[in-house]
Amino acid sequence: WFFDSWVSQCYGLLYQQTGDPADYQRQIAHFNRALCQITGNYEMGADGKRVSDFSLPESYNTLKEGPSTRLAPSPITPLNWSKACLLLALQALRTSIQIQSH
Repeated sequence: WFFDSWVSQCYGLLYQQTGDPADYQRQIAHFNRALCQITGNYEMGADGKRVSDFSLPESYNTLKEGPSTRLAPSPITPLNWSKACLLLALQALRTSIQIQSH
């Protein structure tokens, strides 16, 4: 879900208050995970239909195909709340980077 961008933002706020480098590293890790949730080119959704390129799905679903499993994005995209949450995480990261630079 969008929780990685939300958690990234939370760790960013913690870092901005405490200056703890561990909070900064967690902020970056969760931000990177949030970026990995953006759909790629010609990606197939959990319903077997193509999802929009570079969008944020509601969730990723585990699909079982015979003996193997794979993750597929929910066809419910794009969602404004997931885009807004990623933007807030980006803004928090920008602030943290400015603190790191000083």
